[in-house]
Amino acid sequence: MPKDDITQQFIEACNYLLENNLVKNKSRLAYELGLSPQSFSEIIGGRRTVHTDTLQLLFKKFNINYNYVFFGELPLLNEPHNDYGNDPAPSNSLRKRIDDMNLMITELWRDNQDLREENEKLKQRLKKYSEKHK
Repeated sequence: MPKDDITQQFIEACNYLLENNLVKNKSRLAYELGLSPQSFSEIIGGRRTVHTDTLQLLFKKFNINYNYVFFGELPLLNEPHNDYGNDPAPSNSLRKRIDDMNLMITELWRDNQDLREENEKLKQRLKKYSEKHK
């Protein structure tokens, strides 16, 4: 498949993630894919092709089917593996809810980390300000 077609499939996969609230927003998706918001915007806008390292992160972090991106074969998302031993696998709707909850937990954990880092920066600024204005 030509690079432009792969980039188009990448764009469709990203739009799917955003439209189905599997990622909070474009900035978060860019971050998860190791891209600056500007680079992500250029790819989504068709002004730049997607690189293999970005595709690998898309496949790994969001369970996107590489056959969809490279060959246009459905499904877009890989089926989750059955890690339930001899027990029957949960229904598709239950699997979807579990996957959604796992993604939400991951997002919340990352947001929490971001907030902790921001809080630490603010503490440092407040300390410098306090020392300066004693």
